[in-house]
Amino acid sequence: LAWYTMEGEAKRDFPGSIFFQSAWYRDYKYVEDYFSRVNVLMGLGKPCCNVLVLNPVESVWCMVRPGWANMLSADMDVIKQIEENYQTLFTWLCMDRIDFDYGDEDILARYAHVEADQVGKPQLTVGDCQYNLVIVTGMVTIRSSTVALLDNFLKAGGSVLFAGASPSLVDAQPCTDAAQLPGTFVPFDRYEIAVQAEKHIDCKVSVTDSQGNPIDDVYCQVRKENENYVIMLLNVNREKSFEQAAVAWNISGFVCEWVCETGEKLEISSNYSDGFTHIITDFVPGGEHLYVVSKEKQNGAKSEHSVWKAGKTLKGPYPYTLSEPNVCVLDMVEYQIDGKGWSEQKEILKADREIRGAFGLPLRGGEMLQPWFVSKLKKQEKNYGTVQFRFTFEVKDLPQKPVELVCERPDLFQININGQTLDSNLVNGWWIDKCFNKIPVPAGYLHLGLNDIVLQTEFYESTNPESLYLLGEFGVSLHSGKSVLTCLPDKIPAGDITKLGFPFYSGTIRYFMENNLIPKEQERLAISFGKHEAACLKVTAADKSPVVIAWQPYRAEIGTEGEKIQQIAVDVVLTRRNTFGPLHQLPLCTPAYAPENFITEGEQFSNDYVLYPSGLLEEPQVEIFCMKPSI
Repeated sequence: LAWYTMEGEAKRDFPGSIFFQSAWYRDYKYVEDYFSRVNVLMGLGKPCCNVLVLNPVESVWCMVRPGWANMLSADMDVIKQIEENYQTLFTWLCMDRIDFDYGDEDILARYAHVEADQVGKPQLTVGDCQYNLVIVTGMVTIRSSTVALLDNFLKAGGSVLFAGASPSLVDAQPCTDAAQLPGTFVPFDRYEIAVQAEKHIDCKVSVTDSQGNPIDDVYCQVRKENENYVIMLLNVNREKSFEQAAVAWNISGFVCEWVCETGEKLEISSNYSDGFTHIITDFVPGGEHLYVVSKEKQNGAKSEHSVWKAGKTLKGPYPYTLSEPNVCVLDMVEYQIDGKGWSEQKEILKADREIRGAFGLPLRGGEMLQPWFVSKLKKQEKNYGTVQFRFTFEVKDLPQKPVELVCERPDLFQININGQTLDSNLVNGWWIDKCFNKIPVPAGYLHLGLNDIVLQTEFYESTNPESLYLLGEFGVSLHSGKSVLTCLPDKIPAGDITKLGFPFYSGTIRYFMENNLIPKEQERLAISFGKHEAACLKVTAADKSPVVIAWQPYRAEIGTEGEKIQQIAVDVVLTRRNTFGPLHQLPLCTPAYAPENFITEGEQFSNDYVLYPSGLLEEPQVEIFCMKPSI
């Protein structure tokens, strides 16, 4: 996904860009390579899926009426119950590692039929998929064609499980045909459903902790290609790890793990007993394992596990460098229309909405035409008046090196800094996106104390008042929503960089750390990270290639026995959240972000900046470890 432009409202479009506008886009290859490898393996053969769950969506359709939903959420109790049961059954089956597909009744009506497999066992066939069990639950109505299909399946010896109440309607009309089918009826209960479903599972996988207790948070899918099986296990718990988990499956063969971060293969030690292959492994929060089980031994490195010995905190403060100039966002503004007096200070988008209200113009938002398209219309626009915008900030320490002002469409504005005209034609390239033009600020334009930047423009419907940005070698401190330019710190400690002089910075910070731990014979050296907020981390030790850390465990091996790794460079690659916002929304985090998140009101808005913590929030550790063969 690449944004065409970030001009005007387009920068608040969603989802965000994964191209050059994001500081991490060059590192995104690591993520895409990972998922590509997962996709290759999980695209082999066919899933070992024997269970079909009828999708109750048509039961929702038959109850839809005005007021049935509020945005994306149901607002009727009966539909809420269907949705709750739908989610609950999904979770139960996943926790019990029972793979299943959803069956849409329209697709079943067109493509499903009953047939026998090679040994005469009845199966419900839909295209290339075959099922031994159909689960019916959470349905108010069911199609008559589905009832007939299930009846044929049952008469052939197939299995249909009704969990909870059976449908009371057929084709949305009162009818007891579904309830009279000779299926198996159980309560809507996890245990009852699992007992019945497991009778029809060919590939069974169990995951237990060291005490033998089932681990519900590890989901599973099994695929078969010829005589080989691919087994993917995923810890869906993003907070909890599971060490020394016992994994077993009723498939025999040699086990090899494919490490999707690197592409390497590892031979996994296993034992076969009681019809099951047993292995021991660890699951980090959100971690997965992808195993290939084959009749023939696969080539791969011997699997090993880490034995941790000693560790040492890498104390700060640290020398650092920035990949981009520091930035001060100017988004609080006063405005006046046709010289009729300055407004009170407010956030720029709120000012824009007030000005448009005064002129009777439609408001900007997620449904407006984007600037690149408006320019194609070439319609004659009306000039509604002259508008001035005044941005203010303070300077505590004058920057010793040149400062640049970043502005969108500077050709449309007269720009004055502290009463001195800034030539908007002297654009010196762009920053982050081609819409952000950089204009050098001449020496002497800034002074200690309060500074102001005034923009004047003729206001049209297509005018886009937006924030300004100052770039340079300076620090920024915030005081009650006011931005103050200060000196850059010589070093920075671990902690939230928004409080260390970089509240709006969104590039990459490189921390330089000194290490004196030297691994001895058969020992290795690793660096591990605690709390941090970033898109990803990159670790460079000595002259080695950088190691990307995108998810847990936040650890990277950096040295082997005898290596003196004295300096470690840690790149903390940030997101653009604290530069482009939302910068004033309360609460800080919401489930999703769209243009309306930037124009919140009342208790959901703050004149102060509401910033996401960024950087290394805790000091990392270097650790000595050795590798032992896996048992």
